[in-house]
Amino acid sequence: MRASEYEYYRPPDVPQPQVQLELPNSKGFKNVVDRLKNIARNVYLCGDMAGSLTLRTETESVCIKTFFTSLAPRFESLEEEDCSGNKCVLKVDSKKLAMVLHAYNFLRFNAIIMCMIKDHSLILHVLLEPAANGTLTFYLPIVPLINEGEEEDAEDAAGGGYGNGNMEDE
Repeated sequence: MRASEYEYYRPPDVPQPQVQLELPNSKGFKNVVDRLKNIARNVYLCGDMAGSLTLRTETESVCIKTFFTSLAPRFESLEEEDCSGNKCVLKVDSKKLAMVLHAYNFLRFNAIIMCMIKDHSLILHVLLEPAANGTLTFYLPIVPLINEGEEEDAEDAAGGGYGNGNMEDE
């Protein structure tokens, strides 16, 4: 690569994430997203640094929420004391998220780290196995929340009791 072309290939500058979680290594997370993409165009992700993540999608007739708990928060590049109570709600295109999560099918990896940046993007770092192979990083754009009320509704809908990756139908 020529030095003049480097700027086209370097990672974008992004703000510090509010929430960083290590996703489960099992294909359960990917399977849930695959099912949700067939129901609605967008999925809400509500995560917190306590290790909880809620996926929610809705149509006119149904609202489906899936809860993941005991996820490992990642504090790299974050101050643990300052961000331990951080929460973030993002709305992303469910098909784009499902496409990125196909890494579960064909890559050997140690972990997938999800970084949630409010009002900006969702970033997924796939730490490849063996570590000498490097890291794949996926930058997913968010779908803007229409107003502050939509964010509060998403947080309220994600609240309540947490299960262990079980799907609930309201």
